[in-house]
Amino acid sequence: MKRWLFIFFSVMVLHCLLLCSDSVTSDAAMQFFERQALPELSVPFGISYLYAGGGNTLLVAGGVHLPSSRFERRGETWMDSVLVSDKEGYASVWDSGSRLKFPLVQGMSISTYEGSGRIHGRGEEQMSSNPSAEIHRKGKTPKDPAMGAVEKNGYFGFINYAVLFAYFAGLIGLGYYFSKRETSTDDFFLAGRRMPWWAAGLSIYSTQLSAITYMAIPAKVYETDWVYFPANQCIVLVAPVIVFVFLPFYRRLNLVTVYEYLEKRFNLAVRLFGTCAYMLMQMGRMAVVLFLPAIALSTITGINIYIAILMMGIVAIVYTVLGGIEAVIWTDVIQTVVLLGGAFLAFLVICLNVEGGFLGIISIGMENHKFHMINWSGDWTTTAVWVVVFGHFMTHLVPYTSDQTVVQRYLTTKDEKQAAKSIWTNAVITIPSSLIFFGIGTALFVFYKTHPSLLDPSIETDAVFPYFIVQELPVGISGLVISGLFAAAMSSLDSGMNSISAVFINDLYRRFKANPSEKACFNLARFVTVVLGVVTIGVVFFMASTEIKSLWDTFIKIIGLFGGSMAGLFMLGFFTRRAHGAGTLIGAISGATTLFLVQRFTNISFFLYSAVGIITCVLVGYLASILIPAKQRPIDGMTIYTLRKR
Repeated sequence: MKRWLFIFFSVMVLHCLLLCSDSVTSDAAMQFFERQALPELSVPFGISYLYAGGGNTLLVAGGVHLPSSRFERRGETWMDSVLVSDKEGYASVWDSGSRLKFPLVQGMSISTYEGSGRIHGRGEEQMSSNPSAEIHRKGKTPKDPAMGAVEKNGYFGFINYAVLFAYFAGLIGLGYYFSKRETSTDDFFLAGRRMPWWAAGLSIYSTQLSAITYMAIPAKVYETDWVYFPANQCIVLVAPVIVFVFLPFYRRLNLVTVYEYLEKRFNLAVRLFGTCAYMLMQMGRMAVVLFLPAIALSTITGINIYIAILMMGIVAIVYTVLGGIEAVIWTDVIQTVVLLGGAFLAFLVICLNVEGGFLGIISIGMENHKFHMINWSGDWTTTAVWVVVFGHFMTHLVPYTSDQTVVQRYLTTKDEKQAAKSIWTNAVITIPSSLIFFGIGTALFVFYKTHPSLLDPSIETDAVFPYFIVQELPVGISGLVISGLFAAAMSSLDSGMNSISAVFINDLYRRFKANPSEKACFNLARFVTVVLGVVTIGVVFFMASTEIKSLWDTFIKIIGLFGGSMAGLFMLGFFTRRAHGAGTLIGAISGATTLFLVQRFTNISFFLYSAVGIITCVLVGYLASILIPAKQRPIDGMTIYTLRKR
């Protein structure tokens, strides 16, 4: 069964990659081209051309030939305009009611950036006496007019596609290798508690480092400064709290899922609340961390967004179903090495291509105040240093105390001592990696400030780092790093699938099913993993094709209200003797409600949202437990006051 599953999904991945190559040249489009008897243009992938001949207008976008009606770039609507030619050899562009006439020439192309369009001559033949004109639309103008419309230096290419395919094949092979060890749910969810501490630590780091984060940190620094840097270092402050306070509970109670503790300490209702809240939050997160990187990677590489989503989804399903958490952790290790190595290489390339090298980056960065890090202010609506540090300290407490995706890694090691080392590993690696990512953001700013012609103004800020990777890193290396970015998105998906499956089996199926067999639970765990992956792909497809994105954003915000409350539940359990089930549920609901009101009616910084949820849940939950009488449950081994010695 495993062998046929492996072969089936391998063929599916190969099919997807073949479709990628088909997106570069379209037979149907070429037939249209031949029917119109128009001379063929040599079109590099990712560059779009407009050609007029014989009274017809033809758009050539990303190597695909299209009739005029809507301008498209790499399969995505880029500029909703109508282009037609007239007898005088001019074309008219209608866009939002405005019209511009310009001479049609072979090699003319159109590019666009945030709210503006630019028409310019490009290609081997540039015969226009007026090679450039602008269409201004509602929206922003370019930050630097000198950037203009930029010709791309290259494209993803065959070698990079080959590297991407080899990387994906390697991940599937890894899953197949570990499938031989998967014989029980203990193997599937906890890797038989045989994972090395350093691998578990890298997996914790990788799980928290999604593809969104990998792209967003350099982009944020590129756009602003280092004011968020202290936030990343807060994990160093959180680590000792986790190691000395929370970890002993999770290990000494011999848990499989963190929500088992909630029933042992409170009651079944609290356990089900935590279970359902986690599953909803994680499913929402899985869709988002798959969808947003797919947009950026599709734009940068030219891979159709649906193919990108399908590739990531299928590959992640295959190796997760085959190899369980063991395959997930080892793919996380590989991904961490690839991404950090690629990031360091990118920084090195920038240093070698900026006048003055590393010192030149420092100098220009200082001149432009790019290293500003501390805001001394008492205003809680700003990024004041106390807001950033305190807010992110509380934010880190949420996943490291109450998120099964993270806590599950603590449970895969041999013992508590090894688990503690994994947490310290994650904390320590955060320091140099943050320096690399923040340094890249500043380095990218300096690079494109000194080389403005190399930046495509149509690229969104969040995609500036992967754009640099594809355009400036050596062929093959760029393919490997982009493969790592795909893997980062898959890491969030595979972790979510395995963890939700663990929660479903242990907190729902085993809890309510009378004496289920181990084999039945193991087979169901794999089935649930597949279903979760397929549903996530379907949701992301739907998000990519409809306006459901706005509804999904609302859904994410609503379920995100319970993040702080989840951490608050565990704090009530660990740090109080008198908290009981009814009181903690009142506290959790109060925390989510208060956070909603704070978000809706105040300007408080988003850094403090988790703190609001946690503090409200703890205070209201404890007070409610005092005021509402309830039968006291045994708390031996359940609080810091009654924790059993090792």
